[in-house]
Amino acid sequence: MIPRGLPGEGNILVFDNGGWVGYGAPNLGSPTGAKKSSQRSLSNTGVRPDHRKIIWQYTPAEAGYLMSADANRFYSLFISPAQRLPNGNTLITEDSGGRIIEVTAEHELVWECISPY
Repeated sequence: MIPRGLPGEGNILVFDNGGWVGYGAPNLGSPTGAKKSSQRSLSNTGVRPDHRKIIWQYTPAEAGYLMSADANRFYSLFISPAQRLPNGNTLITEDSGGRIIEVTAEHELVWECISPY
């Protein structure tokens, strides 16, 4: 939950790491019906719980990546939080790649740091 006093307060900020998604009828690629597809891109989404609506998101498309070619560059396999800042921007860390970014509500990149390690 975005804490009281911050822009978007009361909304839920979710970092979707991608990975295996979907359930359905078994098929050759998914004999048990689980893990029907792999989502190799992340999404940071602000959800308004009382309306169940997405009110803000930052995905590869908003980052300016070509969805089919570059979507996996905007991805983290594990341990990646997002946090709303007092100025209304969102701090996002892609820990598996060692990348930290800050983006505005209008999807503008404020700064980026990529660890050389």
